Amino acid sequence: MAAQMPPQTVFAHRPGGVSFFRSPVPAPKDHPEVIILFTWMGVHTRHVTKYTDSYRALFPASHLLVVSASPVQVMCAAAAVGGLRQANMALEELYHRPEGVQKSPGSQGGQVIRGDSEGKGDGILGARVLVHIFSNGGAVQYTRLLDLAGPQFPAHVAVLDLCPGYFHFQSSATALRQVSPGWAVPLVYLYLAFSWLRDQLFGSGGSPGEASAVRMNTEDVREIAPCRVYLYGKMDEIVSWRDIEDHAAKSVTWGFKVRLERFEMGRHVQNARDDPERYWNAVKTVWEMNQSHTTGIQKA
Repeated sequence: MAAQMPPQTVFAHRPGGVSFFRSPVPAPKDHPEVIILFTWMGVHTRHVTKYTDSYRALFPASHLLVVSASPVQVMCAAAAVGGLRQANMALEELYHRPEGVQKSPGSQGGQVIRGDSEGKGDGILGARVLVHIFSNGGAVQYTRLLDLAGPQFPAHVAVLDLCPGYFHFQSSATALRQVSPGWAVPLVYLYLAFSWLRDQLFGSGGSPGEASAVRMNTEDVREIAPCRVYLYGKMDEIVSWRDIEDHAAKSVTWGFKVRLERFEMGRHVQNARDDPERYWNAVKTVWEMNQSHTTGIQKA
């Protein structure tokens, strides 16, 4: 039986303490002002700490905002609304929006808030926010917060860590079993059977994970987050590396600047532990890509 998962949490850190308020010492211009982590489904705090500690070492003056969710909150949008509203409020407190920001129409009918740099047609460069998205659970929460915040979501650089993957019955069952108590396993299979039947009848794209994969390759997302790196493993038993490379190829057609970092022996949520130097170098590299006009796919 899997251990009971904590409820959805929103945690904000500023240098010197835990708070929803900005640090009096601004981050250097070449560092993120805010780093947002959308954790994988049902994560325990002790696992997230390994990543927050590394980010604090890498960018010591940056604020950290961590958004996590239980399996129910990932699968049911209504259950996640409260936590996402908290996350949105925290982001508004932590992020110092540059003076004189501009707005431009987005493809979803809203507006896009521009960051420090003027829009160039290929998206905003010079963003001050870094978003780290873990697995499909994190991807679902990320796209939900994008839609909740609307035009107020800041320009950012995206680290897509083991995501997004498409719906596959067996791998989805493996993921949900790992974070569900024993009594809930029959419900897991019932939910997945319904998802499979829906996809057979109406086509893919209806599950939260598939919907988030589609949402991340849209014009308004490219406008505020043109630079992204995909971190993934070829031995991942939950998210297929083929799905990730397919999504990356599609993102290039949308005009994203993409870097692929494939760990040949990488398993699910193990790459930072098994090859930390390469892993964190990839994060630094995509942050630096944010300052350039490199296009297409870069492979490690």
